[in-house]
Amino acid sequence: MWHNANMPARPVQISLDTDLLARIDADPEVRKRGRSAFIRSTVETYLFARRRRDVDSRIASAYDGCADEMLEEIAELFGEQQWPPAAGYARPRLRRIASADRERLRP
Repeated sequence: MWHNANMPARPVQISLDTDLLARIDADPEVRKRGRSAFIRSTVETYLFARRRRDVDSRIASAYDGCADEMLEEIAELFGEQQWPPAAGYARPRLRRIASADRERLRP
């Protein structure tokens, strides 16, 4: 959610290291939009990124250890894939992934 002029804002007081404040003030966006807008945008970006990492982590956990099962579900489709015809383009031959390859491809 991005802040706009119609949203109520509540002033807060924070303490920043002098060097950090100097780096913030040197940023062109701060000079253009002001410290409050810059800090608000930075906090929103951080919170969005943290939420995204949490969601990605939960998704990875949900599928952890399921690679073989999921591969078995779609293995028969590998031979059925269609590639668009193009001049001089040879359709690659697809093969089933051997279990040794599956182990190598696991993260």
